[in-house]
Amino acid sequence: MNAPHAVAAVEAAVRARTGLVLEGTRRDDLESAVREVLHDAAPEQWAETLRTDTQLFDRVVAAITIGETYFFRDPDHFAYLRDEFLPALRAREPGRTVEAWSAGCSTGEEAYSLAILFDQAATPVHVLATDISRTAIAKAKAAVYGRWSLRGDAARLVGEALRPASHADTFAVIPRIKERVRFAHLNLVEGDLGARLPARGMDVILCRNVLIYLEPQAIRRVARRLFDALADGGVLITGPSDPLLGEAAPFVCDYTPSGVRYTKGPHKTTVAAPALPEFIDAAPPPPPLPPQVPAPVEPPVEPPVLLQDETAELTALRAQANSDATGAVQAAAAAAKLHPKSREIPFLEAILLMNLGRLAEAEVVLRRLIYLDPSLAVAHFALGNLRLRSGDLAGARRAFKAAGQAASALPADEVLALSDGETAGQMVTAAARLTGDDKTARGAAQ
Repeated sequence: MNAPHAVAAVEAAVRARTGLVLEGTRRDDLESAVREVLHDAAPEQWAETLRTDTQLFDRVVAAITIGETYFFRDPDHFAYLRDEFLPALRAREPGRTVEAWSAGCSTGEEAYSLAILFDQAATPVHVLATDISRTAIAKAKAAVYGRWSLRGDAARLVGEALRPASHADTFAVIPRIKERVRFAHLNLVEGDLGARLPARGMDVILCRNVLIYLEPQAIRRVARRLFDALADGGVLITGPSDPLLGEAAPFVCDYTPSGVRYTKGPHKTTVAAPALPEFIDAAPPPPPLPPQVPAPVEPPVEPPVLLQDETAELTALRAQANSDATGAVQAAAAAAKLHPKSREIPFLEAILLMNLGRLAEAEVVLRRLIYLDPSLAVAHFALGNLRLRSGDLAGARRAFKAAGQAASALPADEVLALSDGETAGQMVTAAARLTGDDKTARGAAQ
């Protein structure tokens, strides 16, 4: 077996066990990782060796999964937990110890941010932090970080939870915070969750910027596993660029300016009638039909009430989406006509359509939006996610590449339109990882 075929066999094994999609230069990264880890093995032995040796397989996966994170990344998510989620939990169950899970914790900044947040709120918490990379877990356990992990508002938000470490410009997490976090190696797609989760389930799960790297089938499997891991009333928070999960599990979806939050609780659902067996012996004759009566006349559907102020319209649409996503889609389509220069309203319409599983309609809206304003990197990225969910990997790659190109035309620290605070530099990096265009990412960072 030659090297390209051997790499293809390894790639298939990695995708089957982790759900990771490897394209472009990420395939080259995979070959480099395999050659480094299995330096004495012949190419025809690579796939079988990794299949039977879990430690070697983990080392290869760790080499191709690069986590980029920092303390209190996406601060709106933590503000929601502090200002809305925690007061509601206290009112419902006073004195309860919060069970939180950082799923895909990378080098630990997110997990420690959770522990710091609840410590500052004088609330007991157990934080489970898992990642597929044992290398990342080892660094997380060391709990020593440089200034790059404290960029933005992080230095202010961590308060006294980090203290100067022995090396210059490094900071260590204090013991009181460290002891609240338990790290473990875990593959979200196929790993055993049972022994790690509390019997009552998780109150909070953060799984941010993890699902964007997975194939559609793996995304659906992980979404269902995360739903099952939640306690009743628990909340799952994903990243602003992650695919929508509303059709993968029966979440209650809450659309907010900072993204979608997924709650496990009462929800409306349509239950399909059970399938009948193909043949039924000695079936009784059907009862006679009742006499026909005229169908009731449906009252005319009232058109949505539209607002002249675009900001007020967006607020109203988001509020409506929380309880009536289908109605919000109709209202957004009408509002887009009233506000033809708006970019936010049609983008919200597309996101709602995606969450309802109406992908073809969502693609039409996104493509129209991109036609009107090709500079909208976030719209290109959303189109990439949509095509990834549809199984169109080539189309997804083109859209992600367009997102990176649009973002690379802006200053790296400029916040992107339609984003949840994401900068152009972050978008270039995310798009480069999905397309394998590392040169674009390096150029943006210079």
